[in-house]
Amino acid sequence: MREVKQKEIKAIAMHGHAVDITNMKHAEVMNIYKNEHGFTTILFSHGVYGCNGKVLQGNETGNWYACTDRTSNIHWY
Repeated sequence: MREVKQKEIKAIAMHGHAVDITNMKHAEVMNIYKNEHGFTTILFSHGVYGCNGKVLQGNETGNWYACTDRTSNIHWY
């Protein structure tokens, strides 16, 4: 797990290196989570009010998933 700037996490999602799960419904993300058998955090961004971005890697396929803002999805995984 490595700390990066939030700008870098947004760039990873924007360039298509990770699936953006920021505004997905909780049920959709839970379905991905179950299929992946969990996530591992590989990158995160920390701000004044705590974690404000994460890049997660699926345990099953190795696909990357990005949460680029402080939404409820960032705190579930």
